[in-house]
Amino acid sequence: MVCMHITKSNRQSPMSDIAIARMRKLLDHAEKLGIEVALENTVWPGYIEFICDHIKSPNLKVCLDSGHNHVYFKDSFNFDKFKNKIACVHLHDNDGTADQHLLPYDGNIDWGKLICDLKDSCYQGDITSESVYKESYQHITPLEFFIEAKNRLARIAENLAKLEEEDERK
Repeated sequence: MVCMHITKSNRQSPMSDIAIARMRKLLDHAEKLGIEVALENTVWPGYIEFICDHIKSPNLKVCLDSGHNHVYFKDSFNFDKFKNKIACVHLHDNDGTADQHLLPYDGNIDWGKLICDLKDSCYQGDITSESVYKESYQHITPLEFFIEAKNRLARIAENLAKLEEEDERK
């Protein structure tokens, strides 16, 4: 799998036929090689939707970035539209003002809602931390940071598994 950003963060490029042609060419090669291409929700809204509306490929997937969703999209990721298309998840937190790459639960993302949305979207893949060891965490060692990151992701995975078990019992 390849996960890619399809926009630059400093300027909003127009959605165009050129973008579709380039993405179609890339996906043709990916299909021949058996590679999935996951488009990450980055800074500008509508790009992933535009490409998915114009290109139908079993190899075209989506990467949900929780921090980007919170700060740039105000938690408006369209889980219904991308049901069964989310192939990877990058989890990190922020306070809604900047892409801070904090550990989950250190910002103000509604993790309960996000976990429910992931379950409802049928996500079954890995959960990847995109938290960064920087000034907010200088009071602990890098090893302690990574252990804490693992514990936070385990907590999210456990909550997701609990929701799935509850559904199975119903």
